[in-house]
Amino acid sequence: FLLNHISVSNLNNGPVCSCRFSFKIVMEIKELPNQIFEFYGEPRMRKKDAAEHAAQGALWYLKQEGYV
Repeated sequence: FLLNHISVSNLNNGPVCSCRFSFKIVMEIKELPNQIFEFYGEPRMRKKDAAEHAAQGALWYLKQEGYV
């Protein structure tokens, strides 16, 4: 599979202390041409936590489909 890109967005809806980060993983799998998969993590206070949550969703899918 090919990990196309990861993007982060700052969902700031108030003061700095209420800042939340969310990650989106966009993935293309060579065996499934013309299909793009997107995985979203829940908004989290720390960028690292948001990235890990999105990555867990992508990894779960890859395991379920037998790619990992």
